[in-house]
Amino acid sequence: MAAKPLISIIVPVYNVEAYLRECIESILAQTYQNLEIILINDGSTDQSENILNDYAKRFKNIKAIHQKHGGVSSARNTGIKHASGEWISFVDPDDYAKNNFVETLYEIAIKNKADISTCSFTSFSEEKSILKNPPIWPAKPLSGHNAINESMKHKRPAYLPLNLFRASLFRNGSISFPVGQEYEDIAAKIKLLYYAKKVAFTNQKLYMYRIRKDSITGKKFSASRYRDFTDALRDVREFLEKSTDQAKFIYLNYFEFYSMVTLLNYLAREKKTPDTKKYWREIRKKLISVYRKTTFPSTKTKVIYTLIMILSASRPFYSSLYKISKKTSGK
Repeated sequence: MAAKPLISIIVPVYNVEAYLRECIESILAQTYQNLEIILINDGSTDQSENILNDYAKRFKNIKAIHQKHGGVSSARNTGIKHASGEWISFVDPDDYAKNNFVETLYEIAIKNKADISTCSFTSFSEEKSILKNPPIWPAKPLSGHNAINESMKHKRPAYLPLNLFRASLFRNGSISFPVGQEYEDIAAKIKLLYYAKKVAFTNQKLYMYRIRKDSITGKKFSASRYRDFTDALRDVREFLEKSTDQAKFIYLNYFEFYSMVTLLNYLAREKKTPDTKKYWREIRKKLISVYRKTTFPSTKTKVIYTLIMILSASRPFYSSLYKISKKTSGK
């Protein structure tokens, strides 16, 4: 029987000493054993560096690489450059993986002759409470282009660590992550899907996603968040509009529309300032512009988003309704 190929697991690390050992131990416990674990210390100022060095000394398949702080994109790019595996996966340092995470993703990729395989996840807070339902992935494999359209249609997350990627996708597509930006995985994931001939899925919850107050998910709205988010959306649009198959991506405008609504919801939580007032106007202007070109998945969805757009004309009213809805949903 032929030996299973080497798989590289890349972990970008920055000041996460409280969670780091749990993360690394979950990778070491994988049932798939032919692993190369690449730990990138992105200029941590806590004990993360010492923890990485300790593991690298004790385990031959672990590489500890240290660099100046450049952000998660810089760390991931460094990891890709040092990866020797035929396949690449990512695990964030404050999360952890089930012990069959890699093996299951590898098996469904090989079974379906796919370039990318994707699993589901369980999200939890630091108190271990489940926060929301995971996405439901398609039952059958899709072409990369169809996977993009389906993801946009069903608002499926671009979250990078849920996937196993054929390493050649990064090299052949010259794909890297934009340094110094949040939401770095949005455009990168779209590009990886675009170059994949086939994508396979499983709804097994193989990844444990921790939500922290100081993570990107928990941060407040800021000018940089607004810029990075809109830059990511623009990057996606410009990339897909260059494609000879751009007509296939019928939900691109819908993707941009509900993404801008997400920005409105971030703003709805913030105090009214000249800056947030300006951003609110800009987002509403963009919503109105995109709405005219948007193909909605259903009449019900169109009605809901039309109502959202109308209600957003009054920020105080919209913000009040948004806060009430969050309290009602318990989120």
